[in-house]
Amino acid sequence: DYRKNLSVREELRGRLARLVNAATDEIAIVKNTSAGLSLLASGLEWKTGERIILTDQEFPSNIYPFMNCGKHGVEIDFAPSRTKRNGVVLLEDIERLVTPKTKLLSVSFVEFSNGFRNDLKAIGELCEKRGIIFCVDGIQGLGALELDVQACRIGFLASAGHKWLMGPQGVGFIYVRPDILDRLAMTQVGWLSVKDAWNFFDYRLDWVDGAKRFESGTENWPGVYGFNAAVGLLQEIGITRIEKHVLEITSRFIQQAEENGLEIVSSLKENHRSGIVSCRFPDDPSSGLTEALFEFLLRKKIITAFREGNIRVSPHCYNDEQDIKRLSEAIREFKFSAESG
Repeated sequence: DYRKNLSVREELRGRLARLVNAATDEIAIVKNTSAGLSLLASGLEWKTGERIILTDQEFPSNIYPFMNCGKHGVEIDFAPSRTKRNGVVLLEDIERLVTPKTKLLSVSFVEFSNGFRNDLKAIGELCEKRGIIFCVDGIQGLGALELDVQACRIGFLASAGHKWLMGPQGVGFIYVRPDILDRLAMTQVGWLSVKDAWNFFDYRLDWVDGAKRFESGTENWPGVYGFNAAVGLLQEIGITRIEKHVLEITSRFIQQAEENGLEIVSSLKENHRSGIVSCRFPDDPSSGLTEALFEFLLRKKIITAFREGNIRVSPHCYNDEQDIKRLSEAIREFKFSAESG
């Protein structure tokens, strides 16, 4: 039912626009984060010597599309984290890299390995002041934390629909501010990229208005339906309520993890906290004991992730105090077993 499909996509577009405080014509449906960021990286006109600022804590989706611009003579500057243990990247370390040749800066809303929440408002102000395109990978924050693209002066944002947004894999979205849209060449074009798409034999490259021009052909319709339902559910609960809940139960986990002898490697500063908490056993350079705990939890059907030698705990709106209690009890059980040989 193609007409119904189109109406569901427009409902999803509206929900995503409200999610990030954007206009509906600034939203396009894409297949994943990498695809969205590649539209930006490949669509901009690059000149030899222009520079891009990234951080050394990014997931590769937010690295490789921009590294690929090296074929145009573009250089990458990596803002270093203060410590590899908690991945803190400060505004001053980013600002130090800015030059007149800096054209774009891209960071994650929340860093995937340690949950560090970047100060998007401060970074956005810096980019606006220096005439730099500000790009954000939103996948590890959207759905759990509030984000306002206008308040943060974001020019381009990309996110897949799975993870915190709880949608199916293989569908996501981009936000493109109008002034950025005007600077993007169309590197991926299909029959639905033009205004009069249903006039099949009128072959004119007359782009449809807004970000929708990037929706070039048949969608992943099951993904669109699932994504629409997931975002609708989250908005019914309320992102403000979800953020408050997530931060409260992660605070409880942090307290209990430290009581159980685990070291928290995520930043504990309030403005840098997110739904991700990474921890490990102290003085475990080989990660043997920490990885063994991860496997132990998995056998207990407690799902975490193992990243960079750390256990990553990421409770969402469906988790509660009892889940945190069960996790803490399992850690104590593992610790007792390990200490008793």
